[in-house]
Amino acid sequence: MSLKETAGPLLLQPATLEEAWRLRSRHGFAALPVAGGTLLRTQWENGVLAPPSVLLDLRRIGGLADIGPQPDGSLRIGSQATLSAVLKAPASAGWPLLREALRMIAAPGVRNLGTLGGNIASAVGDSLPALLALDAELEWYDGASLAGQSLEAWLEERRAGAAPERRLLAAVTLPAPGGAAGAAGAAGEAGGAGEGSGRARAASGNGAGAGGAEGACAADFSGGHASGGRWHAWRKIGRRESFTPALVCVAAAGGPAAPGGAPGAWLRLAAGGGSAPPQRLRLAERAALAALAASGDAARAAAAAFEAALTEYAPAGDAFADADYRRRCAANLAAAAVWEGWTARGGERR
Repeated sequence: MSLKETAGPLLLQPATLEEAWRLRSRHGFAALPVAGGTLLRTQWENGVLAPPSVLLDLRRIGGLADIGPQPDGSLRIGSQATLSAVLKAPASAGWPLLREALRMIAAPGVRNLGTLGGNIASAVGDSLPALLALDAELEWYDGASLAGQSLEAWLEERRAGAAPERRLLAAVTLPAPGGAAGAAGAAGEAGGAGEGSGRARAASGNGAGAGGAEGACAADFSGGHASGGRWHAWRKIGRRESFTPALVCVAAAGGPAAPGGAPGAWLRLAAGGGSAPPQRLRLAERAALAALAASGDAARAAAAAFEAALTEYAPAGDAFADADYRRRCAANLAAAAVWEGWTARGGERR
């Protein structure tokens, strides 16, 4: 470990994940994990958060920025991997929804510094809806072992007002492309948020984000289709054309059938934006799938998703957009994604 004394916070630079945990424990968990520090710097400058007395710099820990495929076809992304590195990594090509979401986060300079782990740890990062739609699993280090937890379960804890996270975020794992695991199925079934499978490896992070300014709303819509009828969609509405955090963002992934399973479409929908943690829209998923199964009509499925999302989504309002505006935007964006996905229109530029 190296230790640097400055006029500001005490900076600790552990060489291993285990040492990082010991140092954080020694300082009563007041030591704040940091890597790029992009969100933290913005919060300090704006007076939203007081600078901590101790910073835990995780960039010296080897292997924490690794990005690579796993034997089961999943993708493991170390939480210290920068947003730019994830975008450029050949291994992430099979998860275009994540790439599209990351491409719309802040400016290139911020993406070069900010880490995926920091964007996740903020609990409001714009990557989170896409990661929810991809059924991501988080890997945590608690000082004794690594353990998995679904991203959905962790975000639900944040929404419920859980205590600040003491564990170190080690990595995020995305299931192999094409699977419908964790998705609502044709009969409207969907598993609840819960603990992950326990996949666990190594890395850790905290901090990434973007500032914002007043301006006209702007939107970025993208999507695509893959082999086997799988599709995805990404929608983001901000206060200006680019380099802005989302007022509302919606991610969707779906397909005509669960590979190797019973016939029937599958769907994942998630929404976020603003100061409330993003959420999986499971009621909207079930409603859309039930309507599609009953009518075979993508327009009816989209209408059902809209009505359910209006009831289900619970955003937070602020000075830029109230909760009702965000809710209605999310419902409209979810409906558009569902309709375009199941009418083979994904990937068209709107």
